[in-house]
Amino acid sequence: MTLPTITVDLLDSKAKQTQKRQLAKSLTKVLSETLGYPDKEITIIFKST
Repeated sequence: MTLPTITVDLLDSKAKQTQKRQLAKSLTKVLSETLGYPDKEITIIFKST
């Protein structure tokens, strides 16, 4: 089974770690509510370019 993964590319980002955590929490909640995956099965990856 393939688990859901979201990759977030932050271009020239000045996002703080706390902001990234909040974004990951929000994305996880939406994906879980929309597609029915348990939170623990969702992976959020942040990339800074």
